[in-house]
Amino acid sequence: MSRNPFDVPDIRARLIQALDTNSVVACSRVSKTWNDYFTQRAWKSIDLKAKSDLKELDPRIVTKNGHLIRHIKGIKKRSELGIFFAASSVKYLESLCLGVKSKHGFRPQTIKLIQRNLATLNRLEVWGRSTESDRVEFGWLVEALMPLPPFNNDNTCSGSRLTHLSLGYIQMTRHAFSKILSYCPRLKDMTISHCGFLGSSNASTTSATASESTTANDEEVYFGHKGVTSIYASLSQVFHPTRCGSAIPLLVHFPALEKWEVWSYMTPLDPAASVIQSALREYCPHLKGAAVNHTAGPVAHEFLRKVFVHLSYIAFPYKKLRPEVILGILVHQSTVQTIRAYDSNFRSFSYYVDEVLPVAAQDPFTESWMIQLMMSRCPKLLCVDFPTHEMNMDMVEQFPWICKDLTYLGVRIRGLDTKDLIMTVIKKWARGCHARRRRKKAEVAAAVSCLQTKEKIKKRRKKKNGEEDEKATSERQDEEEDGGSGEDESTKRKSMKDEGEEVKPKKMDMLGHPEGQLPLMNAALLEEQDLLLASDVSTSQVLDTEKTALVNRVARHLLQFPRLKVIWLGYKLWTVPT
Repeated sequence: MSRNPFDVPDIRARLIQALDTNSVVACSRVSKTWNDYFTQRAWKSIDLKAKSDLKELDPRIVTKNGHLIRHIKGIKKRSELGIFFAASSVKYLESLCLGVKSKHGFRPQTIKLIQRNLATLNRLEVWGRSTESDRVEFGWLVEALMPLPPFNNDNTCSGSRLTHLSLGYIQMTRHAFSKILSYCPRLKDMTISHCGFLGSSNASTTSATASESTTANDEEVYFGHKGVTSIYASLSQVFHPTRCGSAIPLLVHFPALEKWEVWSYMTPLDPAASVIQSALREYCPHLKGAAVNHTAGPVAHEFLRKVFVHLSYIAFPYKKLRPEVILGILVHQSTVQTIRAYDSNFRSFSYYVDEVLPVAAQDPFTESWMIQLMMSRCPKLLCVDFPTHEMNMDMVEQFPWICKDLTYLGVRIRGLDTKDLIMTVIKKWARGCHARRRRKKAEVAAAVSCLQTKEKIKKRRKKKNGEEDEKATSERQDEEEDGGSGEDESTKRKSMKDEGEEVKPKKMDMLGHPEGQLPLMNAALLEEQDLLLASDVSTSQVLDTEKTALVNRVARHLLQFPRLKVIWLGYKLWTVPT
C-alpha cells in the first residue's frame, strides 16, 4: 500500500509555509492527525507581516487556539492588537514584538496583554514611531511590567521572567527606565535604539533643595541592574541619552556588563576615546567583549585601539573589514579568545543547510593575508568564525597558527567547493582525532603499567635487602660464637649473588617500554599519518591528484589542534565527540 505523501513530516512542513491562515484552518479539519500537526504549528508563531489575513478570521477561532500561541510579532495597528487582547486564552506568550502608538485605547490594551503573559514572557520588543515629532512618553510600560499581586499560597508575586528587552523610538524618564529594569530581575541582554530620556521624574526639584537631594535622587534614578551582561546601543545613545545638556551615560545602569554591541558614524569619536574608556572603567569594569557594528574601518580601529582594553570577544561585519580593523584586533592579541566576522546575508541556519553555500565572486577584503596575522599572533584564540571568507592554504602555511587550544573553526577553503571534498576532509580529520584518542589511552595505560612495574621492583628490592640484612646479621652472630671461620667476607657475598634467583629487569624508557623497541606512541603516530595520507578506493576514483593533495593538506592542518571539536568548512557543522 502506497503511503500518502502528505503524511511525510517534511512535506507537511513545506506545505504549511505556503498556505494562508484560512487554508491552514481547513487542513486542520481533515483528520485528527492533521489537526494535531497543523493546529500546533500554525498557531505556535504568529507573524502579522507574513500572515496579514489573520485579522479576517473569526475571533472565536483565535480564542479557541490562543493557548497554543507562543510568539507574536508584527503588531502595528490597534485592530491587530485587539485580536489578541480580546482572546483571553492568549496567556502563554514567550515573545512579543509590537509597535506602540499614542492613540486612545492602545495603551490600556498593551498593558493588559503584557500583564496577562508576564509569567511566561521572556522576550519583549516595544517600538514607537520613527519620526521624532510623533514620539510621546511611554513611561506607562512601568505599569505593564509591574509585578502582579500575590496569588500563590506562599504569598509570592508573579514577577517578570524577561531575559531580553528591546526598546526603540520611544521616550521616557530615567526614573521610569530604572523602574523597568528593577521589575525585570532575570534580564540578561537589552537593546536600546533611538530612545530619548527626559531625566528624572523629580526634575522639578527647586534649586534651593536640589543640592540636598541630589544623592538620594541619583540612587533612585540610576538603578544598576546586576544581571544584564549584554547591550545593543550606539555610542550616541549611551553617552547622549538626552538632547539638551549633559547626562550620566546609560552605562551606569549596567555594572555587570560584559559585552557591548556598539556603533558610531562620527569620526573622531564623540565623546573622545579617553572619556569613553574612563566611563567604562568606572561603570562597567567587567566589559570583555565588543561587537563593532555598522562602523567604518577608521572608527572601528579607534574603538578597538583607544577605547576597549583586554578584550576576549571581538565581532564585526565582514563587509566593513579593513586593514586598520585587523591592526586594532592585534592590540588585544594577548587576551582575545573569540573573533567573529559576520555577514547580514549569512543566517544561523546557514550552518545546517544540506548544500555547499556559494562564495562571493569577489572578496570585499582584498588584504586577505592579514587575516592570517590574527591566527599567527593570538595564542589564546578558542573560536574563529569567518563563514564568508575563503582562505588559501598556501597563505595559511606561510603564517603558522599558534592558537593550539582552538576549539571552533568556521572558514571556507579555496578549492573545497563540493560536498565530496568537504566530507573527505571531515572524515580524515575524524579518523586522525580517533587515532590520537587511542594513542592517549595507550599512553595512559603504558604510564600506569610503568608505575606498577617500578613499584613491584621497589618492593622486590626492599624484600631482598631485608633478607640480606638478616643473613648478614646471622652470619656475624655465628662468627662471634665460633670465633670466625676465616672465610673472606667478599667471597661470601659473591657466592650469595651466584645463588640468587632474581633476574635484573631490562632498562625501560619513560613510558615503560623496553629500550630499543618502537614506543607505542610513535606506532600510533605512524598509524595516524597512514590514515591521513591514505586514500580510500572510492575517494581515489573521484579525486584527482591535485584535489587529493589539497584534502590532505587541510586535514593535516586541522589535526594540529588537539582540542578542535567543531568545524564548518562550507557544508554543515561537524563535531567530534569527546
